[in-house]
Amino acid sequence: MEKNSYLSQRQQVIMDDFNSHPDKYLPERKANCLKRNKAIIKKYIEYSILITHKKMTPAGVMELIAKEYNTSRQNINSVLKSSGIYQDQLSV
Repeated sequence: MEKNSYLSQRQQVIMDDFNSHPDKYLPERKANCLKRNKAIIKKYIEYSILITHKKMTPAGVMELIAKEYNTSRQNINSVLKSSGIYQDQLSV
């Protein structure tokens, strides 16, 4: 990343830190939501082996994750779709 000549050295350090850790500068509620969404995505990817081996359906995996995070399957579906991890047959 190129350095901005109009910024002081301290400002540049803060800018570099923001660019490498943007969630650190978010409001607490938004940062927690982002962490939760990342955890949901990670969990879905971990369970994807069950989907590829036809042990579970994507909806079944979402239901399992929803119970773990005390939310609805539709909410999990929304998180996965918005991140580009999941696409249903209608979206293809």
